[in-house]
Amino acid sequence: MANYEAVTPEILPTERVRILIPYDPKLAHYNAAVIKSSKKPNDVLILLREVPLASVKAGTPDKGNLLIYRLTPDKVERVATLDLSDPRVSNWEDT
Repeated sequence: MANYEAVTPEILPTERVRILIPYDPKLAHYNAAVIKSSKKPNDVLILLREVPLASVKAGTPDKGNLLIYRLTPDKVERVATLDLSDPRVSNWEDT
C-alpha cells in the first residue's frame, strides 16, 4: 500500500468545473472544493454541499448533504453522498 501522507493534492479553481455538475433548478450548491487526485493524475474530485433551493432563506441556516463527484477524462460521476442530517454527524456548517 502506497504512503500518500507527503502528497498534497492540487486544489483547482472551482469556476473551471462548475458546468460539470448536473444542473437542477430545485437545488443550490455551496462550499465547492475541487481537488486533483493524488492517486490518479487525470482524475479530479469535486466536493460540494447540495441544498433544496426552497429551503434557502436569508438569515436562516441551510442544511444539505455533501456530494462527491469524480471527474475523469471520460465522464463525471457521483461517487458518494454523505448524509449530514444523520444524528451521528455534528459540528458541520449550518447544522
